[in-house]
Amino acid sequence: MKKVTKHGRKRLKERNINQGRNGIFTSARLRGKTSFYFEGEFRDYLISRMSSGIQVKVYKNNIYIYSRNSKNLITTYPVPEKYLPVEQYLVDNNKRYAIENIRIYYRKDCIVTLKDEEIIKGIIEYKLYDDYGNLLGIVVNDKECFEYEIMIDDIESVQLNSEDFNKELILEMGLAV
Repeated sequence: MKKVTKHGRKRLKERNINQGRNGIFTSARLRGKTSFYFEGEFRDYLISRMSSGIQVKVYKNNIYIYSRNSKNLITTYPVPEKYLPVEQYLVDNNKRYAIENIRIYYRKDCIVTLKDEEIIKGIIEYKLYDDYGNLLGIVVNDKECFEYEIMIDDIESVQLNSEDFNKELILEMGLAV
């Protein structure tokens, strides 16, 4: 059950953050951005606030700290003035798009296009994380069982290999390709 701890409720009230009908803490958990979506000094600041048992999210110029296991809101506090507006620290759209697609296409047949225009086709075998749980890269296994370790900064895009995926579906249904 998702809830707010006593301390979290006190901090929401103290900082005059309206919880609303469904609770701002739920909106922040679902729509808030983790440290991986930021770069520069602000990302370093967020990482310094993290520990192994918590998840840090930024939503509407506030920082929300959640328990990683129970998803309970522990506390919240405003983003320090020197980091406002936080939008200036957001990673570019291409990198954000690649991150989101990696999460969607994990363990599926994909086409990864690198910034140097190299194309790698294969299955995303596993993800590489830092000590704080931020996605650093992926390992892609191609048809010849060769593994490529690819860092997020080198990826231009990640797409589902729909041609191969559709062929597999057709074969599974017992139809000719």
